[in-house]
Amino acid sequence: MDLITLQRKDVQSKLNKTTETFLGDRIWSDFGELVSQGTGLLEIGSQAYFLANFFRAQENGWALAAVCVLPQVTRGLMYSDDFGGVWFAHAINKAYLRLRSVGDTAQDKTFFEEIISSGLGRYLQTEYHKAMDQLGETPYGHIYQILWEERSLWKDAINIGLQDASLVYYLLAVAIKPSSFSLTSLTVMRESANSFAWTIWRLFDKDNSLSEKIRFIQDYYSLLELENAMKDGFTPYPAPDAMESEGMKIEFREVSMKYPHSTSYALRNVSFTIPAGATVILVGANGSGKTTTVSLLSRLLDVTSGEILIDDRPITSFQVQTVRDAQAILRQKYQHFPFSIRENIGMGDPNWLQGKGEDALVSKIDERVLRAATLGGADEIIEEISGMDKKRADALRNLESKSKRNRRMTPLAISKSQVPEPETNDAQGQEKSGWDVNVTPPTTWEGSWQLRGSKLADMSEEVEKVLELSGGQWQRLALARLFMRAEMDSIRLVCTDEPSAALDPKAEFGMTSRVRLVDAYRLAEVFQRLRGLKGRKTTKVFITHRFGHLTKHADFILCLKKGELVEAGTHDELMQANGEYAMLYNIQAQAFQTS
Repeated sequence: MDLITLQRKDVQSKLNKTTETFLGDRIWSDFGELVSQGTGLLEIGSQAYFLANFFRAQENGWALAAVCVLPQVTRGLMYSDDFGGVWFAHAINKAYLRLRSVGDTAQDKTFFEEIISSGLGRYLQTEYHKAMDQLGETPYGHIYQILWEERSLWKDAINIGLQDASLVYYLLAVAIKPSSFSLTSLTVMRESANSFAWTIWRLFDKDNSLSEKIRFIQDYYSLLELENAMKDGFTPYPAPDAMESEGMKIEFREVSMKYPHSTSYALRNVSFTIPAGATVILVGANGSGKTTTVSLLSRLLDVTSGEILIDDRPITSFQVQTVRDAQAILRQKYQHFPFSIRENIGMGDPNWLQGKGEDALVSKIDERVLRAATLGGADEIIEEISGMDKKRADALRNLESKSKRNRRMTPLAISKSQVPEPETNDAQGQEKSGWDVNVTPPTTWEGSWQLRGSKLADMSEEVEKVLELSGGQWQRLALARLFMRAEMDSIRLVCTDEPSAALDPKAEFGMTSRVRLVDAYRLAEVFQRLRGLKGRKTTKVFITHRFGHLTKHADFILCLKKGELVEAGTHDELMQANGEYAMLYNIQAQAFQTS
């Protein structure tokens, strides 16, 4: 599904309702429940009519009816204790946690852009099926369902005994008045009453109404039949007859772009050409259309009018995914997936991850991942992350030491104050490396309503605590993933939409001197590393507002203002023109000089 289709409000609404299909056969279970509830309604009607006439014909019939219903009422009261009290639960099964991580990633719309543009959908689909296979027959339903399956045997024994309450009552009545005895009546009464009570229990012990289940099924199948708004091309990129290239040639011809439901244009009549292998800086104030330009290049969006060419052919003539497979893009809103640090970096090249299989996720760090982490500056935070994870593990041990009761279930660990021993070591018994830490684990935590305000509540917060990283640390991890992808042989375009570019020079003026200098140095360092990437030469597009170092090394600069291309040229040419670029450059220079 393309981004334009995913962003439609009706599609979003249906996706939000059907997210459970990532973790089970919700469609088939709902369909089965629809049939079950339909037949249940018919059964209740016929059974109620029969039993009403039957009990009316019996002496003390309504008292007998009450005794027949007693086992079902007692059943509900007895088992309600398993769901009460102060407790919390969280997942410990590795396959289930993996399933949740993959499922949460696929469902979270904040990941959509990167999943689509980086071709991660195929990798996530493969990992989802692998996790499902590993999970096997292990139950992974709602905590209450698992609690029910773990119910006490003594309660089952009492419940079974109460099933004979009606028989005891009937036999006592016969002993008092033998003439009323009828073996046929006894059998019919017992079977009919039990069937009636069970039908009611089955019908109303559901989590959704009939109408909700019908709407769910309708929404699900309408999504399966949904067609993408973006039309795919037929030619793979690069074209089979294409010459050996030093990068991706890009040309915009009178391109205008207006977002759906917007009355104004994000880009208007923009034209420029970027030769293959060139290094270009794209600058402009907030809302000038820089990020929109990148989205058009990766075909997350299509033009409203005009045309985009790559390697002298319309971009729409190429298969969308093959175009994206030739691009390495760091987006302004970079993401960190709920996987280990190692896998987060490796996801820059999903084909490499799939080719490596389980070997990509073992304790020995791969040279490619290590190199990418070093280039992105992420290697410096691995030890720090490992220390954070050790604190999380210590907190879990502390929680266990204060526990009064241990109860393990697969895949959930449930506690009325205990959690299992955290897994801090790998299979070889070595201390868990920072590379293997999941900084943002999936949230599987569940708790009773009585948990709030209890002593256990404070301790339970440590169970799935997200490790706190700074914005700069997250950025380094995103840069490492970019370098992992940029060194793929298929990459012909490297584009960085600088995260700090959300602040244009005017907005940045108020930043402290230290922050400006540190960020400028980091950006210059990353710029030089990207320029020096090994392998085939690539076209490089940098979106930034930190002009000083970068713009002087660019082949040329494109300056946007309010969606229009107002200037193009080298740094010296644009400074002499004394236009928009010179104004932005001077504001930034003044900020440093003032500090």
